[in-house]
This record gives sequence, structure tokens and C-alpha cells, in this order.
Amino acid sequence: MLSSWLAHSQTLRLSSLETVADEGNWEQLVSFIRRYGDPLFTQAFLKLSNIRAILHQGVGHWITTVLESHEDIKRTALFEDLASGDLSMREAERWLTLVFESILDHHAEFLDYNSTTTQSDRGDLIYMFHDFLRLRVRYDRVAWNLKPVFLAHEILVRSRFDNAAVIWRRSLSERIGAKADIYVTKLRGLQREYAMRMPTVADRILERFVQPMTIDRMRALIEPAARDAEANRPSGAFDLLQREADLLTQHPTGVGLDMPAWLAALEEEVEMVAKRHGGNEVDVMSLVTMPIRPLDREELKGQLNAARRQGRRLPYMGK
Repeated sequence: MLSSWLAHSQTLRLSSLETVADEGNWEQLVSFIRRYGDPLFTQAFLKLSNIRAILHQGVGHWITTVLESHEDIKRTALFEDLASGDLSMREAERWLTLVFESILDHHAEFLDYNSTTTQSDRGDLIYMFHDFLRLRVRYDRVAWNLKPVFLAHEILVRSRFDNAAVIWRRSLSERIGAKADIYVTKLRGLQREYAMRMPTVADRILERFVQPMTIDRMRALIEPAARDAEANRPSGAFDLLQREADLLTQHPTGVGLDMPAWLAALEEEVEMVAKRHGGNEVDVMSLVTMPIRPLDREELKGQLNAARRQGRRLPYMGK
């Protein structure tokens, strides 16, 4: 499964910033932002509604509309260079599209940048934000490639193979630990260079690829804990869930704008368990493990004939 997933992953773009992974394209983007970023890439202009409207109509069409209008924005360096021919329409459209799409793709991180940094007041410094995003995108690519590993672990914990799940987590931690250290080192370097912390990016990288498995383990404990509560008996599952939650709450995440990812995952699991216990939702895992009973030819014909007699329209299957 991992081999098939990696082959599929090569065809998928996780973020527009993957196009500036190499240093050559990155330096061109930085140069464009330093030259034309202020006052264009400011908080007042980069509102979500404004970005969506520009991308919906097309950045090229928006540029043409501004050049033909009498708006104040037309007098900025970007549009003056476009009008004089010092900047090509193709280049302006490329980099503007990249900046707008990256903010749309990573809007939670953009809110973090606006609310926790002083650099966000200057449009020509937004490349610092994008440098953090580039690191986040590279991390997310590795995490995306590990998706089958996480799925296998989820099946282990939900099937109550706890010892196997522990071995699985330890094995991944040992194999990916050095890679995780590289990303943490790069994060610390960016934080020192730009004097920015960017909690939403830092929290993600400090997961070191293994925290999703911790969350899966906690989610798997909710249903047995709920059963123990309904039976009014002591619950080892709840005690373990509480210990894991205590560990996660020792290190607050984010900037307080959104619920922590692990808490949102637990809330979602509680709602799913409540629905299943209330009879409002089918237990998918029970369907996966439902045994298959093969039919011989006569049994199949008998069931098809019975269906036809009941008036169901079935395709002709031959003799």
C-alpha cells in the first residue's frame, strides 16, 4: 500500500508553494515581494474576500481592470512598472497568483502571522511568512507520504492490538526521528533569523510526525471509556485517555484562535460514538469485518429469480 500511495502522491500538489521549493524560484519570489509588496500585500488588502474575488475573476483580468481604471492602487510601483513595460504581465500574474493562493491555502497560518508579528504591517516583508510556509509544506509532504503508516496504526489501536501499536509507534519514531530533528533545526533557524515564532507552523513541526498516532490512540480509547461509564464500572481506558490529555495540555498550541487539533479530533470521535450508540450511524468497522458468504450458481439464480418476482428490475445476465 505504501508503494502505491507514494506513486499516487507524486501526482498531487499539496500547496502552491511547492513550486518555489528550489532556491532559484524562491529568490525570484522574494525579489518580487521586496520590490512590489508594499503597500499591496498589507492586511487591509489581503482580506479573504478580496483574495477570493481576485482569484475567481483571474489575476490577469484583475490586473487589466486596474490598469484601465483610475483607482489609487494603479499608482503603486507594480502597476507603474507594468504600464511602462519594465515588468511583464506574465511575471506579475505568476507571482501575484502564488501569493494569493498561498494565503488562501494557509489562511489559519496567515491569521497567526497577522496577530502575532509586527512584520505583517509591511507588505514587502511577507516573504518571511512564506519562508515559514515553505518549511511547513515540506513537512506536510513527508507526513502525507506516511499516510498509510498512520492508517495501519489506526487499525491496530481500534482493533485493540495495543502491544503491536506500541511497537509500530516506536518503529516509526526511530526511523523518522532524524528527519524530524532536521525540520525542528530549520524551524529554530527561521525563528532566529526573522524574529518570529509562528506558533501554527511551529506546533505542526514539533509533532515530529508521530503525534497523529497519539491522537488516533486517544480516539480509540473513547468508545471503551464510554462503555465503562454506561456500565458504571472503573475504566482503565478513561484513565489512560486522561493521562494522554494531561500530557498534551502541558504544551499549549496555536495562538488561541482555533481549537487544538487533538481536542477537535476527540470531540469528533465522541459525537461519532454517541451516534452509533444511539442507533443513528452505521459502525463502519463492523461492516469491514463482516464475513463474506460465497453463493453457488443455483443459490444466485434463486435470489435473482426471487427479486424478479418481487418486481425489481435487474439486468439480463445471460444463461
